[in-house]
Amino acid sequence: MSSIERNDRARVQRVSQAERTQRTRGALLAAARRLFAEGGFAATSTDEILNAAGVTRGALYHHFKDKSDLFQVLCTDLHGEAAQAIEAATRGLGPDPVAALVAGSIAWLEVMAQPAMRRILCIDAPAVLGWSRWIEIDSAHGLALLADGVRAAQGAGLLPLVPARDVALMLNGAMNALVMALPDPVGAADLKDAQDAVAALIRSLARNG
Repeated sequence: MSSIERNDRARVQRVSQAERTQRTRGALLAAARRLFAEGGFAATSTDEILNAAGVTRGALYHHFKDKSDLFQVLCTDLHGEAAQAIEAATRGLGPDPVAALVAGSIAWLEVMAQPAMRRILCIDAPAVLGWSRWIEIDSAHGLALLADGVRAAQGAGLLPLVPARDVALMLNGAMNALVMALPDPVGAADLKDAQDAVAALIRSLARNG
């Protein structure tokens, strides 16, 4: 076998191993997402996750320290999904930062009204991760986008010039409370009412700015 053939074979083996590793990690996260959404973090055992993912305990510990670490990574991924929804909703809206702030908030509520998102991120995450870590993860995703939106509206003279992060935290808290207050299952009319309330709140702040 030539050196070129050996190198090609080694490259194929590396790619194959990387694909298997990614599939295993994805299977664990998908299983955890479903089980945590259905029963919550505390009621879901590590063995249940392993059985649902079809992997060994060694595979779990190859990717994550333990069930809590798996939960934390899942929360980060879910926050990333919500941030993508916000960015998609605000893309191409033009120069009106208040309209973008409203659209992003409406999109966030729609994502968070999903059962898995609400159970994992709004109910379990603050207790499992602790408030500081929960805010830290949120600050890197949705809360960061919210603060950016507030700053843009302030820069246009449409919101009061107070600390943008404080305004974002207050809006974020109001939206979290709305998500927690939605019925189970969430009806379209209930979600629309919550979205209208957030839009009215943001526009009220803008009018008073």
